[in-house]
Amino acid sequence: MSTQPRLLIADNEHQVIRDKCLTDLRPAWDSFNQILDEEIVTFSGTKSTVSKEGQDLEQSLGPAFKACFAYFITQEQRYADFAKELLWPTLAMSTWTTPKFSPDGRKVELISSFITLVWTYYLDFCADCISETEHQQIVEILEERSARGLLYDHEHHMGWYKQDGPINNWVSVTNANIGLTAILFCNGSELWLETLHASIFHMKRYLDWIFPDGSMEEAGGYWIYGIKKALMFLDALRINKHCLPQSIVDTGVCEWIETLPALKNTAQFPLAGILGDQFVMSFGDCRVSPKHGFSECFAMLAARCGDLDAQAAIEPEALFTPAAFIAYDPELKSSSANDAPPILKVFDVGWVVARSHKTDPSALFLAVRGGSNQQTHSHFDLGNFILWYNGQPLITELGVFMAYPDGFFENREKYYHASTEGHNCILVDGEGQRELDNSCEVIDLINDGEIIQFTCVIKSAYNHIEEHKRMFRVELNNGPVVSVIDEVQLSKPLPIKVLFHFDKNAAYTQVSDLSHQIRMQETTLSITCESDSDTEIKRIAHSDLPYLCAESPTRQMKHVIKSCFRVKKN
Repeated sequence: MSTQPRLLIADNEHQVIRDKCLTDLRPAWDSFNQILDEEIVTFSGTKSTVSKEGQDLEQSLGPAFKACFAYFITQEQRYADFAKELLWPTLAMSTWTTPKFSPDGRKVELISSFITLVWTYYLDFCADCISETEHQQIVEILEERSARGLLYDHEHHMGWYKQDGPINNWVSVTNANIGLTAILFCNGSELWLETLHASIFHMKRYLDWIFPDGSMEEAGGYWIYGIKKALMFLDALRINKHCLPQSIVDTGVCEWIETLPALKNTAQFPLAGILGDQFVMSFGDCRVSPKHGFSECFAMLAARCGDLDAQAAIEPEALFTPAAFIAYDPELKSSSANDAPPILKVFDVGWVVARSHKTDPSALFLAVRGGSNQQTHSHFDLGNFILWYNGQPLITELGVFMAYPDGFFENREKYYHASTEGHNCILVDGEGQRELDNSCEVIDLINDGEIIQFTCVIKSAYNHIEEHKRMFRVELNNGPVVSVIDEVQLSKPLPIKVLFHFDKNAAYTQVSDLSHQIRMQETTLSITCESDSDTEIKRIAHSDLPYLCAESPTRQMKHVIKSCFRVKKN
């Protein structure tokens, strides 16, 4: 029988993990401890957990997870006591759900499943500090709010639990968080065994939603959130295979973390969007974010799935989480960062990345969003692109989440950051894209070392467009220069506009009617436009994000506009 903790750490790895934290990862461990000690000072004695809700509650309980792990490493009782102090008030709360995340009355959502997870770590890492009476009290609450709650949501198809319904990171997060609890208690409990089977079923839905090359319709923090939880859950199943009920073992789930192609490949998706120390592929509801935020997932994908590129991207000195401390293998050799040819990568999800060098942070970086507008965190921006050079965002977008007044995914096109106007796309007679059965297919790829070229065919995204082709051409030895050619065939004569957004801190200069410059620190972008009809470029000083508007005001059936972007270091 396994000893505890056992969820994330195998019996024979207990001392290995302790030694790793206190030797190979000592700088990161010291930083981890320093922050935890500061949090203990901040949160101890406040007794305010019960008055918090939503993400405030998640933030106040976060230190408890770290304290549980610190107790395991150091065996210092103060850490277990602090975790209990933060967690115990939640037992008196009337509910763990919040209206924001459970508008349809679902019993389990992000916050409630997070509370479940932290209690699970406490039960596992601090098992020798819990009396039998306390243990029974905790488990009874978890059975009612977590196990029965999740089964209720599954049975009634609440939220994301429709078998043929939409999927996003919530499916992974909620089922992994409560599925980890079920692993602890599924032996001898029909309730927890049923919960574990249900969690595995819906985790499989999430994993099947990921494309074979590891890409998905969620990037940045949403990729991190969903993949991290999936990996932790699957790794716990792998570690505990020897003590799981046979009905669980027979599903083959204990081998998924090492065999599923989508997981083995998925690190390549965010890696393609990392430029220097930042993740810059900010499509949908994600933003430019620090590279080190991916280290936890990269450590798990390197150690469990053998992705050596992920190993190379880990920053060991970065602030680590318990899961990263456990997974990171300092002896695993990373891939070589040898000089690489220009890259053109088209992901199965439809996103395109073109860059002049794989690892150079000053390289030219072009990303284009294909796929569909029908995904949960998508914006109305098929064919949208971003352009970086010399480490600077030159053509950009907001790419940022906000609280939608009409509901999380309702009427998103009304809000600038999610609308077509807020992206580097075209408008037809002033109107943007719509949420129908649309798509963006990438064709005619060229990458010969000097020229990178591809065409996006955008279908059914706009009213009145019969065909829209957007060709991207990158001339690497001529500046470099990026050309974007929009060919738009309409069903009736209408004007169009082409939009290019830039950072509000950039210096802007109008050189001529059809020539403009944008300067970011030591980098200059020159923009020119030409078309088959009269075209004018205007600067629109939008309060959220300014943009240039190349307008072809003539009402005609077909428009061709060529926009040229020449970059240089000052």
